[in-house]
Amino acid sequence: MDYKKLKDTLISWRPVYILESVLPHRLRDITKKITFLSFILFSLLSIARISFLGLALIFFSLWLVFFLLDCFYYSYYFKHSKEAGRFAFELALVVLGSPDDDIIYGFMFSNLGKKILWRCGIDRESQRDFLSNRKFRLSGDKFKLPEGRSTFRAYLEGLIASDVEFKNFILAHHVMEEEFLGAATWTVSVMLDVSKSKRWWGSDNLLRINPIGRNWSYGRSYSLMKYARPLLVSDSIIDEGYHVEEAKLLEIVLSRTREANALLVGDDGVGKMEVLEELHKLMGKDEVPLILRGKQIWVFEISVLSAAVGNAQIFERELIKVLKESERAGNIIFVIPNMSAFLEAGNIYGVSVLAMLSPFFSSSRMQIVGISSTEEYQRLLEPLGDIKQHFEKVTVEPAGEDMLVKILESEVIHLENQIGITISYPAISEAIASSKKYFVDRPLADVATDLLIESATKASKDGKFIVDKEDVLFVIKSKTGIPTGFVKEVEKDKLLNLETLLKARIVGQDDAVKVVSDAIRRARSGIGNPLRPAGSFLFLGPTGVGKTETAKALGEVFFGETSKMIRLDMSEYNAPDSLNRLIGSFESNTPGTLVTLLREHPYGVLLLDEFEKTDSKVLDLFMQIIDEGIFSDMRGKKVSARNVIIVATSNAAGDIIFEYVRTGKDLSATRETIINEIIAKGIFRPELLNRFDGIVLFHPLNEDSLREVSKRLLDHLVQRLKSKGITLKISDSLVSFLTKKGMDPKFGARPLNRAIQETVEQIIAKKMISGEISSGSEIELTENDLG
Repeated sequence: MDYKKLKDTLISWRPVYILESVLPHRLRDITKKITFLSFILFSLLSIARISFLGLALIFFSLWLVFFLLDCFYYSYYFKHSKEAGRFAFELALVVLGSPDDDIIYGFMFSNLGKKILWRCGIDRESQRDFLSNRKFRLSGDKFKLPEGRSTFRAYLEGLIASDVEFKNFILAHHVMEEEFLGAATWTVSVMLDVSKSKRWWGSDNLLRINPIGRNWSYGRSYSLMKYARPLLVSDSIIDEGYHVEEAKLLEIVLSRTREANALLVGDDGVGKMEVLEELHKLMGKDEVPLILRGKQIWVFEISVLSAAVGNAQIFERELIKVLKESERAGNIIFVIPNMSAFLEAGNIYGVSVLAMLSPFFSSSRMQIVGISSTEEYQRLLEPLGDIKQHFEKVTVEPAGEDMLVKILESEVIHLENQIGITISYPAISEAIASSKKYFVDRPLADVATDLLIESATKASKDGKFIVDKEDVLFVIKSKTGIPTGFVKEVEKDKLLNLETLLKARIVGQDDAVKVVSDAIRRARSGIGNPLRPAGSFLFLGPTGVGKTETAKALGEVFFGETSKMIRLDMSEYNAPDSLNRLIGSFESNTPGTLVTLLREHPYGVLLLDEFEKTDSKVLDLFMQIIDEGIFSDMRGKKVSARNVIIVATSNAAGDIIFEYVRTGKDLSATRETIINEIIAKGIFRPELLNRFDGIVLFHPLNEDSLREVSKRLLDHLVQRLKSKGITLKISDSLVSFLTKKGMDPKFGARPLNRAIQETVEQIIAKKMISGEISSGSEIELTENDLG
């Protein structure tokens, strides 16, 4: 579709465009209110003086004119056009008001365009600067709309595709194309909702008025009113329907003539009560079977009943009274919001609540709906025969991402009214993406809402008028400690010079340093897969060559401190119960080691030492973790490993690597041979090895590398002595002596540490105890001292 055809499609809205150009809707609305109030005022004054009646009639006539203009306006606003599609009215006002030689100006200068860009987080000054400084003007003959889209979406996509300057302007403010389109759709949807709320004659608004005599044919349950409350439907429930499929399933169960009882089961925070809200909405529109029309949903509060009674006899009497009155009323859907707590309350008084409910399970005059978390259902309710026999289980799944966006859009409108700040669409998009990456153990909707609340509060305190992506990322960084947001100058230098920083800690393993540095840069830039760990490596090589030291250096450089490295000795997990020890045991109700570590330290380096020695089931677990970044504990709750760098170390190929290096072979050339030999020996399966981001071969340290390690170990000793006021001078002869004494090709650098302890540290310790040296002394060990 070209621009001329687009204007021809929207030409039928020209009359209302002219009206909006001459007398905008906002001005008409204000004038209508003033004329109506004036009519009321002069009508009252005409009681005292009849001469005011003429003025009253004049203002009434003016009000009537503006009322009829509004009727004319809304007749176009709610006009449906199959060719123009959804949001045709808003699009018509923009297109018909745009000059043919500058379509971008027409969009950005329009009321809708300003609102869309503001919702993208682009302030008015930036918009004006762009319009003033741009070099290109998009004319109608160069504007093309993509096919296979709704007219409104095609127009917006055409703006971005046809004008590179405008596209770069959007991207420069960190707004992706899909976010721009999402912000536009949200903006016009909010405008449409506001207009619908004013359309009092519409069926949606009229159906909200309860029929006067609907409840006259039913009885009343006074005890129920004492211990329960009617379902409160949230104002933020969205028009598209949240959990509509589960509500339809619930409707089918409750429409039975007998055994019409349901049990809503789902993880905490997935919206189990919202399923009832959706059913309530369907019932309000009479879009349910006849048996459910006129029904009322009441939520029973067991805590209120428990607090009001003093013994088992009163508890039993009051609960039976509530149930009998509810059945007698005939229009009650009896909701138990926490089924396990309901049963437990009976157990406290030695009363079987299920036995009390039993006579009402098959009643045709009331329906019972229980609610339970997945964990409590599996642990407490599923084993009970009466629950499975009399309740139909309805599983409530978490909202999909598209629905989650709509939920947050609805929540944001209320939040903006409370805090007085605009929350941009990219901020919502970032809150959802970050929730999925950093907080998988909590419901996404709850986490994303909390992030937006905290971001809005922070932005408001900072004097900002709009919440953008950077505000959300700042909150995430403060919660997690993970570097997020756009890379600043200081961090940029650090990331670009990672190799230098790591080599200051790691000796003689340049290949390993490069592989790890590249992975950290990918993770920080955000181009890596967000649904996998930040990085995963298998370090292969002999003992004492720097595998563990590399993992420690990673923790310090990427996360800022060595304490961010958590270590598991995998040789301790080679028994049949190893998997349960890591993820927890449902039978013994004990949490797993890995679960506890990752929940307490969700961000850092996870070091899996001696990886080849663990049980095969544990290897399968880590294959899943490396592939998906998450796993489930013994209760089925998700545990995230997406924000850790996983480093598995193994000596499996140590002998092979040592032999190849000894015979002068190049490790990079024999890499595939080494890996194939590991697979052939059955140490690791190929599918596990393929999951790692990198398999790094650590070669034995040569004499020069060992000398460097000696210097660094001595430097650590110098710092320790310095804290005691003693200065140790390091000479070349001392370094050479220690290197020779601690050189053992098969054990790498580890004998060096022992050599320093047995010689240098031992000599200094004796001198300190004898009083030969003390605080303020300077010492340099000679060959005679070293023996």
